[in-house]
Amino acid sequence: MEKRESPIKTPLIINSNILIACLKSKGLTRQILFSKQLKRIFNVFLLDFCFDEIWKYRSRWNTQNLSDNDLLTLLDFLFKERIQIYPSNKIQDKIAEALNIMKNIDQKDTPILALALHVQGIIWSYDNHLKEQVRIKCLTTNELKILLKL
Repeated sequence: MEKRESPIKTPLIINSNILIACLKSKGLTRQILFSKQLKRIFNVFLLDFCFDEIWKYRSRWNTQNLSDNDLLTLLDFLFKERIQIYPSNKIQDKIAEALNIMKNIDQKDTPILALALHVQGIIWSYDNHLKEQVRIKCLTTNELKILLKL
């Protein structure tokens, strides 16, 4: 029997607001991140420093008052099964290019764009201003839902 090659997956870069939305509720963002379709089509990446940011400010966004243990269990599953942590020191070759693109939009999003440029991927974010740049495709949650046929 001939072994089939698995298709090359598209890199999908998420930022902290996507992960926070997933942790906050069992809504559409969590449904997408947990979907088999997403795992089949995309390799999902999150920059390493985003985890620290999410954890540090959990008292602000954790409106469900989930225990730290519950949050860690959910994060553990996501990082083992769905999201790959990408080292920020590996995107330095694209920071200047990303900063040049984002300088008149929102410079705080330079790292996420640099990662997308580095891995030649697309971005999934709640930051609609990322769509103002034209180098990298940026999807909203609803666009991703339609793409995945959920």
